[in-house]
Amino acid sequence: MLFSVVVPAFNAERSIYKCLNSILNQAFYSFEVIVVDDGSTDNTKNIISEIKAKNKNLIYLYQENRGVSAARNLGLETCKGEYVVFLDSDDYVLDNYLSELAEFIERTGYPEGILLGHWRSSNNKRREVKPYHLNGRETHEEKEALLFKGLINNCPWDKVFKRELFLLENIWFMDGITVGEDALVTHALLLNSKSMQSFDKSFVVYVDNAYAVTKSVVKEKQLIDIVEVLNILSSNCKDVNREYFELFLINSSLHYVKNYPNRDSVYLSRLKRLLEGSIHRVRLSLKWRVKDILKVFVLKVNNTLNLRGKD
Repeated sequence: MLFSVVVPAFNAERSIYKCLNSILNQAFYSFEVIVVDDGSTDNTKNIISEIKAKNKNLIYLYQENRGVSAARNLGLETCKGEYVVFLDSDDYVLDNYLSELAEFIERTGYPEGILLGHWRSSNNKRREVKPYHLNGRETHEEKEALLFKGLINNCPWDKVFKRELFLLENIWFMDGITVGEDALVTHALLLNSKSMQSFDKSFVVYVDNAYAVTKSVVKEKQLIDIVEVLNILSSNCKDVNREYFELFLINSSLHYVKNYPNRDSVYLSRLKRLLEGSIHRVRLSLKWRVKDILKVFVLKVNNTLNLRGKD
């Protein structure tokens, strides 16, 4: 079996039918779909059961609500395919995704990892996001730099990796973490994959979810988690990429610092100290994206973390 498609689902009754059928209706046969129901309380289970009755290659797993990391890990533990494909339950894929991906993998000599483009869908409009061009000869340090510069996304659904890479390098999603878990896994995969190619086509449609975590009120647990994630990444960062990591920390923490409502929180203070340190240490570089240059320049000129006015 070539592919295992892992789909975590929680209260996904509005989107799971379209998501699963977009995969199951592919004109390709060497794959399985593993849906992990993370304790849904709506009609998700019934919809999946209805689809499962017509598709023998769909595996349904249920767990008490433990979060998306635990759900993806259960899918990884269960899957049998040579390559692991992740898909979120509110997204879907276009026709010929798996067949064209299989042809690309064979044509490029079965690389350990593949980076793909994707489509972003919002208000019934789609725009394509092309992947950064990888040729398979990048060093671990070069791939890490691309992640920290924002040229490779944190998310798992625009990348496909060999299952054995997860197992041999003991790479799992960090259980109990609510934000940043994708960055830890992507970082580990980039550092441990020996060969990675870019497939310059887009099949996954990322649906902009108005109810997504990044658009909701920031919670204290998220502050605790993002500090832990950033500290782990900092300890694992290659020395040559320290400047790029400082930029990554700034981009990753600004949202939480700006939007956490309790301005007297000790956890907010900890994150602010990390952010303040990065702003102080980082040096502007013409190798950055223009928007990052402008953002850091303004932060340095202001020399303040009073991002919402006075706390």
